[in-house]
Amino acid sequence: MMSVARDNGYMLSMVNHAKVSTALTTIPGQPGRPRYAATRFLFGDSARVDGVVYLASAGFDHIWPAFSDVVADMLMRRGAFDINGLIARNKKTEAAGFEEICKDIRAKFSLTDGNKYLCPKWLLVLVNKADLYWSDRSSVANYYLPGRGSDFDQHAQQLLNYVGRDLLKYYVLPVAAETEEYKFGSSFGTITSPSLLNANQRDMSLKILVDNLGELCHA
Repeated sequence: MMSVARDNGYMLSMVNHAKVSTALTTIPGQPGRPRYAATRFLFGDSARVDGVVYLASAGFDHIWPAFSDVVADMLMRRGAFDINGLIARNKKTEAAGFEEICKDIRAKFSLTDGNKYLCPKWLLVLVNKADLYWSDRSSVANYYLPGRGSDFDQHAQQLLNYVGRDLLKYYVLPVAAETEEYKFGSSFGTITSPSLLNANQRDMSLKILVDNLGELCHA
């Protein structure tokens, strides 16, 4: 889902037996003034950003109902109205969004002359919907992990080459925030994909995510 306004929250974790809070800010996913304003502020020359989390979905992105027929028509024209065709289309859109984030990070390093206090120290790609791609997780890993040569990874490598691999660390982590069937509906038909994990596995995935975020934020 794409948020329409900037969200602010906090994550509590334990560091040396003391509770430490970390501010988390979500940039709106929908194009518009709130998204552009948040991007300009966070990736400008004054805001401190310790790290960046990019939420990917391995092609299982939500399609808003207003756009479902447009997407379905495009898939039909390509002879790819199935889950594989939809995933391929969504991954191209996702890679384009990731490229924009990489450009924003490069701009921040440029604007601040690589100021270590203001610039992010890490970039974490969370590959959500692990419950939907679990049977194909090796292929998904090859698409997102560093050095595998995918379209997605090429954007990350260009960023790292620009800012320096000692200044910015790149991580990839699978996660399952929910365990529910994926469904894309349109007037052309419906495409579905089943969830492959149970609630306990989902909860363990979320715990691993929280633990990793805690380590990154307080390293």
